[in-house]
Amino acid sequence: MKRAETDQEKVAAITEGRLPHEVASAFAGKSPAVWSAIVPQMPILALVRHLATIERLGIADQHREYIEGKLTNPEAVQNSKILPFTFAKAFQRVSTPWIQDALRAAVDLSFTNLPELPGRVAVLVDRSGSMEGNPVQVAALFGVALMRKANLNGRLLLFDHEVQEFHVSGRDSILSQAERITARGGTDLEKPVRVLLEDRDRVDTIIVITDEQQNAGSPFLRRLLEYRQKVNPAVKTFVVNVAPYLRAS
Repeated sequence: MKRAETDQEKVAAITEGRLPHEVASAFAGKSPAVWSAIVPQMPILALVRHLATIERLGIADQHREYIEGKLTNPEAVQNSKILPFTFAKAFQRVSTPWIQDALRAAVDLSFTNLPELPGRVAVLVDRSGSMEGNPVQVAALFGVALMRKANLNGRLLLFDHEVQEFHVSGRDSILSQAERITARGGTDLEKPVRVLLEDRDRVDTIIVITDEQQNAGSPFLRRLLEYRQKVNPAVKTFVVNVAPYLRAS
């Protein structure tokens, strides 16, 4: 492979030598022929990471059966342990309709890779202005996927300086539902907990997905302690900080 001077020689080295994609892709450059030789032996994670390249080189249709077979295979997606936002990130980078459809299916299949959520769950998704862009997309995706993982036993509350109930469908795709959630307004972290408190809604788990940029209202912890005192002293609470995803993007 290192001595190859033409695309034909590189393709021969890949196919005859059964070179793994990690090795072959380093020598592929922008050659459609070389990349086409690599695609059929890519595992699902490598395939997802390189979908935009495959599309850009115009070779996606040649490998449609392989790509769709990987992304829509429940066992392959489950065994990969890939979380939904990885497929969603790939979705944002491609424009071919059938690839996007396959990625939508992969997102729906991958929610099984999230941890189990027993009991009633409240998922609180920050959609404030500071979440604009990738953070709100990640937060929305996790929020909808977590509600599906909880078998819709609970509620999804979107919050900025106000609170809005978001009804998650068990039939509509996770990605399509998450795309309807956009950033706006200020950040009042305690407000959705206040809604749970006022409704006397006894949940077993509260999951807050936010960038932790509170700029309004009372501190979140104060309202949570009140909820534990008046509604459920045993409620488990998790705060997922999506701010690192902004830096990673």
